[in-house]
Amino acid sequence: MRIVLLAAILCLASLGARAQEESGAEVAVLARAGTLGFGLELGRSVSEKWALRLGANVFSYDRNITESDVTYDASLDLRSAGLTADWHPFAGSFRLSLGAFYNGNQFSVLGKPTAGTFEINDQTYTAAQVGGLSGKISFKNFAPLIAFGWGNTTRKGFTYSIDIGALLQREPEVELGVTCGTGVTCSQLQSDVAAEQRQLQSDLEGFNLWPVIQIGFGWVF
Repeated sequence: MRIVLLAAILCLASLGARAQEESGAEVAVLARAGTLGFGLELGRSVSEKWALRLGANVFSYDRNITESDVTYDASLDLRSAGLTADWHPFAGSFRLSLGAFYNGNQFSVLGKPTAGTFEINDQTYTAAQVGGLSGKISFKNFAPLIAFGWGNTTRKGFTYSIDIGALLQREPEVELGVTCGTGVTCSQLQSDVAAEQRQLQSDLEGFNLWPVIQIGFGWVF
């Protein structure tokens, strides 16, 4: 992810430098926040109706979730970077957008017993029998963006940006792992964890769109 962010920063710097060298070219620099996290974005008008934007976003959030009586300490890490092409059909602020994004968003989970036990695949295990239960919910690295919104880089000065759409991330991939403790048949525990993983995967079927609502403010130079 650091390499992706570094590449995005270098591209942003290069785009800005080239735009400043070209007479009449406008460059917008914005700070943004929303369902992709907090980020920075650089935009450049290509013509009266077309513009390009390049940006990167990060955010982390921790909470507890429960599935089949197993409570998980879950961490949501948002990491994305992408290039977006904007079409302004009326040569105004309204735009339709298509983008290509690196999608590093993922959930990390660490299981802990409820009332001193784990219930995994309808089987009860004590905390001593389960040495540790962890997992990850991740997505495909490439995700197209479809959105509409408002914003313009053709007029110098203060500017704003609003995007409403979705990342087409496809269904998430679930991975659960277990460390066997004492007084347990490890193969049976692993089999039950595999069944729990399949249940989680089934519960997340259809979660193939990541909603995008981003708002930004900045300046056009």
